[in-house]
Amino acid sequence: MGWTGGVSADQPTPDYYMAVGDSVAVGQGASVPERFGYVGLFNQFYQADHRGEEGLANLAVPGETSAGFRSGQVARALETIHDPDTEIKVVTLTLGISDLLPVFRTEPCASDLGSAACQQAVATARTTLADNYLSILAQDPGEGRVLVTTYYNPFDGTGNPLEGPVDAALLGSNGAADPEEPNKLGFNDIIACSGGALGAEIIDVYPLFNDAAPALTHIAEGDIHPNNDGYRAIADAVIATYKG
Repeated sequence: MGWTGGVSADQPTPDYYMAVGDSVAVGQGASVPERFGYVGLFNQFYQADHRGEEGLANLAVPGETSAGFRSGQVARALETIHDPDTEIKVVTLTLGISDLLPVFRTEPCASDLGSAACQQAVATARTTLADNYLSILAQDPGEGRVLVTTYYNPFDGTGNPLEGPVDAALLGSNGAADPEEPNKLGFNDIIACSGGALGAEIIDVYPLFNDAAPALTHIAEGDIHPNNDGYRAIADAVIATYKG
């Protein structure tokens, strides 16, 4: 599966890299987001690998949910794809954490993370992501490459009360991505299973931050976003997948 751009009949069009998704795709938390976010770092590699003749279209929106992406950002992505002045060769997608984390910050989870009501709220968010993610990736199949990232746990290694619940939500109740057991899937499983089923290439970001969130994010200041080192780790993983 892929999103590919139109080609002008009159002259070659420049190869483009398009990034879509949420604040992690924006690079929020990096000292200079457009340079030191993972998208900026991957773009630097991509341009060097393609002799510097390419462009970047970063359409990501901070705080984007899968529903928001489906109702708005996907249309802008398709418009860019079909622009005759671009030829999209590779797309990265980072989406889903804004479906999850707000659940833990609001009721019923804010009062009792272990309650049945909280677990139901997480399950509802999981179902919403699964439905939207499949719909998003099913848009405009073609020959281009689509790389999707999973998520890190921003509380991993902090001892924060959210560390365990977020782990469980990301990894699922059986700790394995098994599409035959959809009720046991975590958010990262949904991303990996949906992406894999539709031909996307999966970058598993979760292990990169294992017990290392304090060093790779701004969580000590209450900000879940990666710092420059965290984005470098993500970018290196994306580059390795792209080169592989």
